[in-house]
Amino acid sequence: MKKIFVYMLMFLALGLSSEAMAQKKKKDKKSKKEAKEWKKKMKTMDPLAFKAMSEELQVLKGEAATKDRELSALRKQVTSKDAEVAAKDAQIAELQQKIEAMNMQPKDVSPTAEDFTKGIVYKVQVGAFKNKDLTKYTALENFDWEKDADGVKKYTIGHFRDYWEADTFKKYLREMGVKDAWIVAYEDNQRKDIKEVLDKSGASGGGGNSGGGSDDEF
Repeated sequence: MKKIFVYMLMFLALGLSSEAMAQKKKKDKKSKKEAKEWKKKMKTMDPLAFKAMSEELQVLKGEAATKDRELSALRKQVTSKDAEVAAKDAQIAELQQKIEAMNMQPKDVSPTAEDFTKGIVYKVQVGAFKNKDLTKYTALENFDWEKDADGVKKYTIGHFRDYWEADTFKKYLREMGVKDAWIVAYEDNQRKDIKEVLDKSGASGGGGNSGGGSDDEF
């Protein structure tokens, strides 16, 4: 029984080998036939036409090689861009995680900004105008205005608890060309006589523009 099985395998192997050899012979025969046909064509072809065809073939091969190089360069560029996009995606994902982590943290419970409507506050007045309206700029931080009974609008900059800080800021403004800058005082958001406020707070407004007497509003 084993011998029969072995014989069958040998027979099958021989059959497959014979088929492969037959296909190879068929292919070789076809190649030889095509070669003979090309030889016939070459004999009947004009040498100049054959030369032109050969040159055209070389040009086409050169163009094909150039295209292959361009394609290879483009593939490298695509790979590089893919890497850049992946890096950017990673950065975006990291930022999103940080934002989510920040949103999950408890809100800041630090004290609110100081309320300058309470207590004594010094401001630096930079102008008083009746026919000029600068109120659209008072949305800027620390830029305030008020209107007196005569319709004059008075504009101030800054909020200071300390008189001398206000005085230093006033001097800076004057150095920058705001010659009409002077210090005004408020108590509980009401404008007061600065001399009375200074006497009450124990400060002294004797510091002037350059060591002389102060020309603030007394």
